[in-house]
Amino acid sequence: MTCRSSFFGHMPQRQPADPASSTARPSPLSSAPPASLRRSPWSNTVGWIRIKDPGLLAVKRSARAAVIMPTAFGLTHLLFSNSDQVSLFAAFGSFALLLLADVRGRPRTRLATYIALFVVGSCFISLGTLASTQRVAAVVAMAVVAFAVLFAGVISPLAATASTAVLLTFVLPVAFAQPVESVGPRLLGWVIAAGFCIPAAMFIWPPPWRDDLRRRLSATVAAVGKLVAARAQGGSDPEVTASVASELSRLRAQFRTAPYPPVSAAAGAVALATLVGRVEWLAGYPAISSDEPVTGRGADGSSGGGTPTQRSPHLRWGWLPSR
Repeated sequence: MTCRSSFFGHMPQRQPADPASSTARPSPLSSAPPASLRRSPWSNTVGWIRIKDPGLLAVKRSARAAVIMPTAFGLTHLLFSNSDQVSLFAAFGSFALLLLADVRGRPRTRLATYIALFVVGSCFISLGTLASTQRVAAVVAMAVVAFAVLFAGVISPLAATASTAVLLTFVLPVAFAQPVESVGPRLLGWVIAAGFCIPAAMFIWPPPWRDDLRRRLSATVAAVGKLVAARAQGGSDPEVTASVASELSRLRAQFRTAPYPPVSAAAGAVALATLVGRVEWLAGYPAISSDEPVTGRGADGSSGGGTPTQRSPHLRWGWLPSR
């Protein structure tokens, strides 16, 4: 007994655990999030796609092209196996109409744009095939066509949305030299591609028609109108002033991030771009944006007195001087 006690006497005695300390120290397993809050890789991927593509417009366009393009190519390859030009232009024509041409707007506008794209593409396919056998003619024609197409995009935003697709209808036939007899099979493949793709683009997942820039401009004008009304009554509402600043920031961001901003030479685009600049200048005019009363001459010719409407001749008469 003595030996055993002396032997165990040198061993450190284990202290009993303190209940308070055991509850204060969290367990490694308890720090992990519950299973209901854990997100799977699939949900993370879907969330990332929705952030990058809010309306899933790119996903829908890709899925539509993934079905229509192989169908057009396989059908033409099966029915016209003696001519590879038909299937070639059916495949690349579907690619141009479904993926390279991003036409938005009202249904009537979209249909007119696709019809114009089909007619111009038919002309370019014929011209490119005729010039493909002559190097000098091919180079000169490519330069003229590229300049005309890109310059048309400057004039009209709708032409800019289809400029890449139109250029493909000329680059493809002029790059692959073929005799004049191949114009017919190439046009047949283009017609088949248009017959598949134009109805698909019009009726299968059409892009929603909305003009975010005009809607944002309308909201900014409404906010500026509230601020003008508040200043005309002699008050200054900080919330209205902050709302104007917020709407202006959103308007500038929308104008910068628009796929095809209204900077062309068309009358509607010029008017819209000018109106955006006018609204920005009006919101920053001192008689509206400043919190201090605008000094001016009252009705009796003295300075300072009277209501804010009398002190500010611009607010009194309801007009602002031009730039």
